[in-house]
Order: sequence, then structure tokens, then C-alpha cells
Amino acid sequence: MFLSAIDEVIKFGVASPSKISVMGISHGGFLTTHLIGQTSDKFVAAAAINPVCNLALMVGTTDIPDWCYVEAFGTNSKHSFTQAPSPQHLTRFYNKSPISHLSKVCTH
Repeated sequence: MFLSAIDEVIKFGVASPSKISVMGISHGGFLTTHLIGQTSDKFVAAAAINPVCNLALMVGTTDIPDWCYVEAFGTNSKHSFTQAPSPQHLTRFYNKSPISHLSKVCTH
């Protein structure tokens, strides 16, 4: 929806495609880094403040591991934590992280 809205304002001449930028703090930074990794041709500049970039690194050190699981596995994910994440879970966390799209980023 967000990307469609950008396309519409460009189409109507309200915004210039050479001036579209994105910014977010915390979870917004997480979304910002996902956007520039997955739609790198859309944004000319980005500012990600305090973003989560790698869920696999975060899950074992955060006080909100449930958030990591929800981001990687959806709302029916794990809510009880008595063991370290499995290697398969760590792989999924990485694959669902913005860092997995780093090679596609061309936004400044």
C-alpha cells in the first residue's frame, strides 16, 4: 500500500521520483532498511535511526525475543523462551532481516 501511494503521488505530479526519501526510528528503522533493500530503485535517500538490521543477532541478546519471533514466524510464533534458538531458526531470522538484502541497496 505504501509503495502504491508513492507511485500515485508521482503519477499525479505531486512528488518527484528524484526526491523520494524514507526515514524511520526503531521499528520504523527496521522497515526503512527493509524498504531500501527490497525496493532500492524507489528511494534516493534513507535515514534509519536505531534500526534492527539482523534478527539472528538480536534474538539472543534482547529483552524482546518474542518480537524477533513474530517478525520471522508471524503472530502464531513462540512466546516462551527456555532454550537458545535452533540453527534453523537462526537461518530464518537472518533471511527475514533487512541485512539479507544488503547487496541490493543503492539508496544513499
